[in-house]
Amino acid sequence: MLDLHCIKYAKGGIDGLAIGMVGDLKNGRTVHSLLKALRNYDVKVYCVAPDALKMKQEVIDEVKDKIEVIEGIRPAQNHARAGRGMHDPRPAGALRQPRGV
Repeated sequence: MLDLHCIKYAKGGIDGLAIGMVGDLKNGRTVHSLLKALRNYDVKVYCVAPDALKMKQEVIDEVKDKIEVIEGIRPAQNHARAGRGMHDPRPAGALRQPRGV
């Protein structure tokens, strides 16, 4: 529910949005709950994950009659399709360990 509130607050509404879910979609309970909640809205959901971490088919089957779920899109494919890259808001080198550690 908090995810829906944040989306609504940031975007002014949920209907008509294209929403991307990226990462471990197989084991993450929160993404399963969010996808199920989104079936109450007019949205398109892109699921981006490595094959080993794709959204469980039974979760997709529960919502596919209500919303459009597009899976199997990898960041490189999305980049080519959209004409723009995926943005990482962290400063360059933010995950690197400092020298001497």
